[in-house]
Amino acid sequence: FKERVELKDSQMKSDVTFNDTCYMMIITAEPGDTVTLPCQVPRSSEILILQWTRPDLHPEYVFVHHLWSDPDTQHPSFKERVELKDSQMKDGDVSVTLKDVTLNDTGTYECRVIQTPGGIWMSTLHLNTGSGLSSDHVKVSLTEPGDTVTLPCQAPRSSEILILQWTRPDLHPEYVFVHHLWSDPDTQHPSFKERVELKDSQMKDGDVSVTLKDVTLNDTGTYECRVIQTPGGIWMSTLHLNVAEAGEFLSRHITFVHVAC
Repeated sequence: FKERVELKDSQMKSDVTFNDTCYMMIITAEPGDTVTLPCQVPRSSEILILQWTRPDLHPEYVFVHHLWSDPDTQHPSFKERVELKDSQMKDGDVSVTLKDVTLNDTGTYECRVIQTPGGIWMSTLHLNTGSGLSSDHVKVSLTEPGDTVTLPCQAPRSSEILILQWTRPDLHPEYVFVHHLWSDPDTQHPSFKERVELKDSQMKDGDVSVTLKDVTLNDTGTYECRVIQTPGGIWMSTLHLNVAEAGEFLSRHITFVHVAC
């Protein structure tokens, strides 16, 4: 192949998708929190190697999963604080949970996966930790359990929505609402059956909010909204629903910034 192979575009620019722009996921957390660092790969391929890293650290490894894992490669500050959200990595979910968040956990994290077949997949997010971080608070007044509440989630309006998942990680199964071509009704947690629906069935302008009917005290918890778009990648936001006789509060903990590739 000598002198016969060259880059189609020497700047490697013209083939870039997503309109030559990217979206950086920013997750905010308070010290002491447990936070999910999301990462999703195709469900159809075997995962050989999973590496979560923070390039500014030495060693850079936050979490490693493969047959020859060496515990000494993990940065000491993450020992016994990081684990797979799903130990089976079912459906390509290679997200990890980070416990007892500290100010020193602020930084950019990379999720790298090698699959067969499928090659290498990588995604990047930024974790921002600190006391009193600004967040978008929405207060919804409830007079008593039994009301209907909207769980808000907004995705970019310019991209097609392939998959929408609303989950509550503390439940098994964790699915509150799922919308995609191969939806299996058995994956939904029984307590949410016939109580959750899209606020806008057309998901117009990227509105993937859902309404939850007949709210109960057991609905209190943390909810995650995850969207996969094309083009656009993966989007995720988290909110906490607190149900009480006096009222209910929603706090969003994840935002996104639009950056140049």
